[in-house]
Amino acid sequence: MVQAHWPGGMPDPKLGSAFETAEGRIQSDGAVALQERIIDPNHRQTVQVNWLFTEPQWQVFVSWHRWRLDDGAGWFSVGWDGREGLARFIGNYSCSMDGANRAVTATVEIDYAVS
Repeated sequence: MVQAHWPGGMPDPKLGSAFETAEGRIQSDGAVALQERIIDPNHRQTVQVNWLFTEPQWQVFVSWHRWRLDDGAGWFSVGWDGREGLARFIGNYSCSMDGANRAVTATVEIDYAVS
């Protein structure tokens, strides 16, 4: 898998406060209470992210998304929120003007369990 990197000099996103973790646990009835086992050690989270880009940053982001990620289909390495992992876009991003800047919103899946 060819891996892209989050472009240097670009701002990290603001991570949304709501996220969803990947299914990786099963429950079974125990003698006294439910028991839970982890069946998938991956720690993937689906999270809403937001950026506020200047016009030059916006142009870098659009080109990177299109050419390095094959229109957002590829995985890329991140160091957001002080944690290293791989991420990929889930669906399309949306963009609106915020004064002279571009406000971009997207949903990404982040896998923090990679080595």
